[in-house]
Amino acid sequence: MKRGLDGGEEACSFNQSTNGLTLAQNSLSSASTPLLEVRALSLGFGPSRTELLKGVRYAVNAGQTLCIVGESGCGKSVSSLAIMGLLPKGAARITEADIRFRGEPYDLSDPAALRRHRGADIAIIFQEPMTSLNPAFRVGDQIAEAVTAHNDVSDAQARDRAIEMLRRVGIPAPEARMNEYPHQLSGGMRQRVMIAMALANDPALLIADEPTTALDVTIQSQILDLIRNLQAETGMGTIMITHDLGVVAEIADTVAVMYAGTIVEAGPVERIFNDPQHPYTIGLMSSMPKLTGPRERLATVPGTVPTTDTMPPGCRFSTRCPFARPICAETPPDHALGDGHRALCHFAPLNQRLERA
Repeated sequence: MKRGLDGGEEACSFNQSTNGLTLAQNSLSSASTPLLEVRALSLGFGPSRTELLKGVRYAVNAGQTLCIVGESGCGKSVSSLAIMGLLPKGAARITEADIRFRGEPYDLSDPAALRRHRGADIAIIFQEPMTSLNPAFRVGDQIAEAVTAHNDVSDAQARDRAIEMLRRVGIPAPEARMNEYPHQLSGGMRQRVMIAMALANDPALLIADEPTTALDVTIQSQILDLIRNLQAETGMGTIMITHDLGVVAEIADTVAVMYAGTIVEAGPVERIFNDPQHPYTIGLMSSMPKLTGPRERLATVPGTVPTTDTMPPGCRFSTRCPFARPICAETPPDHALGDGHRALCHFAPLNQRLERA
């Protein structure tokens, strides 16, 4: 059923430092029901029995921003595509999916339900808008189509909504821009169009998959400010997928650190940056260039990320971890460390790890 536009119906040299970054100072509400709660998500591709995503777990509240951070290929985008029901049909084998949206079960095996949610309750924007927008259609028509797909409105009403959204995301002369094609717009303008399209139906949750990577620094800042302002205006929750720790420090309320298809650490942004408790998170933070002090060689995490064919048993970081012990061949426990902070490590918290190493 469609709705109206009113919304009815060993010694380690890792350095634990924020490197001069100013962290976002936002209050966290742990008492409310999460807007989206992924309790367990596991999936694989092709004939391999190894799960690409294994036990992925995170949550985001309304009005707050969760940043999922990790190196390229760790599964950040795949997890979000799975939630949106956008993985290639027949390619993925979802072996575990326990997800709640607004406290209700969210069934990844129900295509009709996913279509109802997608674009209406949960929206997504991608890294490169030129490959997401249809080059053969005017941008205004594409936004209007997103409106009519989920709302019982006339073409004129959908067009008015598209103009309103273009104006809302800061595109000048929206009535004229409505009639332009994607190739006639700059990269920053195209990303604004994508945001307008994603928010045209006032979704409760926005998933932003590396939305600023293809843009220059000035436009990146403008797009992040736009998303933040729209979030404050609408109260939507936001999942930001990124590998830019500077962006994470600036906008995140909570952070989930992903490595080789698992969430190895999650918690409030202040705790993740100032008191990381998983060896991978510590290594990730120490790899950031310092803004002050003498120049020195950047720290690196030794080794390489395992493939699905070389995935170690137990802890997936064990082959690169300076604290690894025989027990790491067993599945690590998910340690609750207080204040919503948790780490997937046999030796968390950190002081216990150092004592045992």
